[in-house]
Amino acid sequence: MLNQRLASVLKPPKGPAHYVKRKIELRGLSPSRAAKMIGVNQSTLSRFLSGAALTPEMAAKLNKGLEMDIDTLFNLEAQRQADKAKHLAMAS
Repeated sequence: MLNQRLASVLKPPKGPAHYVKRKIELRGLSPSRAAKMIGVNQSTLSRFLSGAALTPEMAAKLNKGLEMDIDTLFNLEAQRQADKAKHLAMAS
């Protein structure tokens, strides 16, 4: 019961897309320039930034293109997915 009340008050964890978006903004990159640096289509980057799950391929490209740590990206993704699962469990 306490966990349910806490979950309703706490903000959900920010997934990796939040931090990728922030890094792109801090570097002053346009979406097309960022996609080019990462090595993906702009639509692929847009889908990821809009909430698509992190894939090993995307993590590798973010590591190479934006110097983002792969372990950190996947830890953030795991936290986001675990939060979704907890909310589903509480709803049923």
